[in-house]
Amino acid sequence: MVIFLKSNDNKTTFAITFQPFHTGLSCDIKREIECLEDKKLKSWIQEQPKKRKMCPKCKSGIEKQMGCSNVHCASCHTYICWLCLKVRVGIQKVHFRLQ
Repeated sequence: MVIFLKSNDNKTTFAITFQPFHTGLSCDIKREIECLEDKKLKSWIQEQPKKRKMCPKCKSGIEKQMGCSNVHCASCHTYICWLCLKVRVGIQKVHFRLQ
Protein backbone atom coordinates (compact mmCIF):
# COMPACT_ATOMS: atom_id res chain seq x y z
CA MET A 1 0.00 0.00 0.00
CA VAL A 2 1.27 3.47 -0.85
CA ILE A 3 0.08 6.64 0.89
CA PHE A 4 0.79 10.06 -0.62
CA LEU A 5 1.15 13.03 1.72
CA LYS A 6 1.52 16.71 0.85
CA SER A 7 3.66 19.14 2.81
CA ASN A 8 2.05 22.09 4.58
CA ASP A 9 2.94 24.40 1.68
CA ASN A 10 1.43 21.91 -0.86
CA LYS A 11 4.66 22.05 -2.89
CA THR A 12 6.13 18.68 -1.95
CA THR A 13 4.49 15.25 -2.12
CA PHE A 14 5.79 12.36 -0.07
CA ALA A 15 5.09 8.70 -0.79
CA ILE A 16 5.17 6.19 2.05
CA THR A 17 5.14 2.48 1.23
CA PHE A 18 3.79 -0.02 3.75
CA GLN A 19 4.46 -3.75 3.74
CA PRO A 20 2.01 -6.15 5.39
CA PHE A 21 2.72 -6.38 9.12
CA HIS A 22 4.13 -9.69 10.33
CA THR A 23 3.54 -9.97 14.07
CA GLY A 24 6.19 -11.86 15.98
CA LEU A 25 8.55 -12.31 13.01
CA SER A 26 11.62 -10.38 12.06
CA CYS A 27 11.77 -9.14 8.48
CA ASP A 28 14.56 -11.65 7.72
CA ILE A 29 12.51 -14.61 8.96
CA LYS A 30 9.45 -13.37 7.04
CA ARG A 31 11.55 -13.23 3.84
CA GLU A 32 12.86 -16.76 4.47
CA ILE A 33 9.30 -18.05 4.89
CA GLU A 34 8.19 -16.35 1.66
CA CYS A 35 11.18 -17.84 -0.19
CA LEU A 36 10.32 -21.33 1.13
CA GLU A 37 6.66 -20.89 0.14
CA ASP A 38 7.75 -19.80 -3.35
CA LYS A 39 9.94 -22.91 -3.71
CA LYS A 40 7.07 -25.15 -2.56
CA LEU A 41 4.70 -23.54 -5.07
CA LYS A 42 7.17 -23.98 -7.93
CA SER A 43 7.74 -27.62 -6.92
CA TRP A 44 3.96 -28.21 -6.79
CA ILE A 45 3.58 -26.75 -10.31
CA GLN A 46 6.47 -28.85 -11.66
CA GLU A 47 4.80 -32.07 -10.43
CA GLN A 48 2.06 -31.63 -13.06
CA PRO A 49 3.03 -28.72 -15.34
CA LYS A 50 0.18 -29.36 -17.79
CA LYS A 51 -2.45 -29.03 -15.04
CA ARG A 52 -0.83 -26.44 -12.76
CA LYS A 53 0.32 -22.87 -13.38
CA MET A 54 0.85 -19.62 -11.54
CA CYS A 55 -1.71 -16.81 -11.77
CA PRO A 56 -0.15 -13.95 -13.75
CA LYS A 57 -1.79 -11.38 -11.47
CA CYS A 58 -1.39 -12.60 -7.88
CA LYS A 59 1.17 -15.42 -8.40
CA SER A 60 -1.01 -18.01 -6.60
CA GLY A 61 -1.09 -21.58 -7.81
CA ILE A 62 -3.91 -22.58 -10.16
CA GLU A 63 -4.88 -26.16 -10.99
CA LYS A 64 -7.03 -26.98 -14.03
CA GLN A 65 -8.82 -30.32 -13.98
CA MET A 66 -10.95 -30.00 -17.12
CA GLY A 67 -12.93 -27.56 -19.22
CA CYS A 68 -12.12 -24.70 -21.54
CA SER A 69 -9.07 -22.46 -21.45
CA ASN A 70 -10.97 -19.65 -19.69
CA VAL A 71 -10.01 -20.14 -16.02
CA HIS A 72 -10.72 -18.25 -12.80
CA CYS A 73 -8.14 -17.63 -10.06
CA ALA A 74 -9.78 -18.34 -6.71
CA SER A 75 -7.28 -16.11 -4.89
CA CYS A 76 -7.63 -12.81 -6.77
CA HIS A 77 -10.81 -13.60 -8.78
CA THR A 78 -9.12 -12.82 -12.11
CA TYR A 79 -10.13 -14.60 -15.30
CA ILE A 80 -7.20 -15.70 -17.44
CA CYS A 81 -6.48 -17.71 -20.57
CA TRP A 82 -4.93 -21.02 -19.55
CA LEU A 83 -2.95 -21.31 -22.78
CA CYS A 84 -1.26 -17.89 -22.92
CA LEU A 85 -1.82 -16.73 -19.28
CA LYS A 86 -3.16 -13.35 -20.36
CA VAL A 87 -5.57 -11.65 -18.00
CA ARG A 88 -9.06 -11.59 -19.47
CA VAL A 89 -10.62 -8.13 -19.55
CA GLY A 90 -14.28 -7.84 -20.54
CA ILE A 91 -15.94 -10.29 -22.91
CA GLN A 92 -13.39 -12.05 -25.10
CA LYS A 93 -15.19 -15.24 -26.11
CA VAL A 94 -13.53 -15.20 -29.53
CA HIS A 95 -10.08 -15.56 -27.93
CA PHE A 96 -11.10 -18.77 -26.17
CA ARG A 97 -12.83 -20.32 -29.21
CA LEU A 98 -9.84 -19.84 -31.53
CA GLN A 99 -7.43 -21.86 -29.40
